[in-house]
Amino acid sequence: MTDANPVDLHTLAMAVSAQTLARQRMLVLERLRQMGVDIIEAPFDAIGYRLIDRYLSIKRSGAIG
Repeated sequence: MTDANPVDLHTLAMAVSAQTLARQRMLVLERLRQMGVDIIEAPFDAIGYRLIDRYLSIKRSGAIG
């Protein structure tokens, strides 16, 4: 949506709103990372695999028992 060609006012408003939300999301994720929170991003059909991979990585590092 952020890259939509603004052919009318509605499309322009959606693109601006989407860009604003994307920027806010980026700021929140960056703040969480600065606080030491692991952020896992993936498409909905791959999130389970990414979550398990990250868990196993953390477990191997000895950060959890």
